[in-house]
Amino acid sequence: MKIRLSPKQQSIGRHLLFWTAIVLLYYSIEATRGKPELFGYILVRQLPSDMLTTYFTYYVIVEQFLLKKRYWMAGLLLVLSAVVFSLIGWTVFYYTIIPTVYPDQVPPAWLYGPGIIQVGIGLYYVTFLFSGLKLYRVWKTNREEQQELEKQHLKSELALLRAQVNPHFLFNTLNNIDTLVFEDQHKASESIVKLSSIMRYMLYDANAEQVPLEKEIACLQNFIDLHRLRMKNPDFVEFEVQGNTQGHLVPAMLFLPFVENTFKHGSLQGAAPGISIFLHVTDDSYFLKVSNRLRKTSVPYEVPSGVGLQNVRRRLDLIYGEDYQLDVTEIDGTYQVRLTLPQQVKKSGEILQARQSAITLDQHLVIEK
Repeated sequence: MKIRLSPKQQSIGRHLLFWTAIVLLYYSIEATRGKPELFGYILVRQLPSDMLTTYFTYYVIVEQFLLKKRYWMAGLLLVLSAVVFSLIGWTVFYYTIIPTVYPDQVPPAWLYGPGIIQVGIGLYYVTFLFSGLKLYRVWKTNREEQQELEKQHLKSELALLRAQVNPHFLFNTLNNIDTLVFEDQHKASESIVKLSSIMRYMLYDANAEQVPLEKEIACLQNFIDLHRLRMKNPDFVEFEVQGNTQGHLVPAMLFLPFVENTFKHGSLQGAAPGISIFLHVTDDSYFLKVSNRLRKTSVPYEVPSGVGLQNVRRRLDLIYGEDYQLDVTEIDGTYQVRLTLPQQVKKSGEILQARQSAITLDQHLVIEK
């Protein structure tokens, strides 16, 4: 039978465990000095001072001032309270411990500096130990919450990406397949299979944090092939993959927005190739290069409203932190995207500081608004 403790009971238990450890520490110190009989005197007189100093320092100074970034007030209160608590601790020691434990010794003056400092060090040794443990727990809790927030955000981003892939692509593909049913049934059947494969990848395979690179490439190939249905010259789109693609994992639907964008904004007029997609895989990195001639009526990649590649960058920031490079250039009406990624991703749980814009889900993730 498992006993479930409430958060309050767990907190009380941790405090009891901490002070039990301090008591055992005091006993071991006196036993090592060969005077275990002093343990009782010190415990009764010293422990209350320790607890008062510890709880005031953490719950007042640390929580109310230091953690709220009121550093001057925290520092001032720490100095003043250290003087007060050290005097209180020394006073207790002076009037209770010395007469009881050292009755044959002549006591020093009450305001005996070395004695006050020694008592203060003893008090704040325990205080800093307690505060350090509490701050570590606060940091760990905040880190776990941040990790969960980033993990959920990545899932939400991917869900939005899958849900908002350009609907014109779906409509155009279905219309093209409808035409092929009467012209080339075999090609129509192949197109249906490719469209089904893309949808299966988006709905099921992409639920994982990472997918095999070969599946991502297959999705890109099917996506490109379906776009070719409406082109007179299939060679207008150039797609090349170099390197060993086996055994690699990539974040799901990582490259699709860049490829989709070439068809969305690219011109389908002119000499082939008008759209070029190149993926190079090495042992430690991926390199994607996408270029297309821009239609005169196209919307730029990054528009003043903030949608566009900025949203793709948000996802890359969460996954890779600072370990990626994304360059977008426009030269003589040709857009070119160059993306370099490391093989090793930074898991969402390992990113300690996500950009605030990436945590807010008030913008669309996809390339187009």
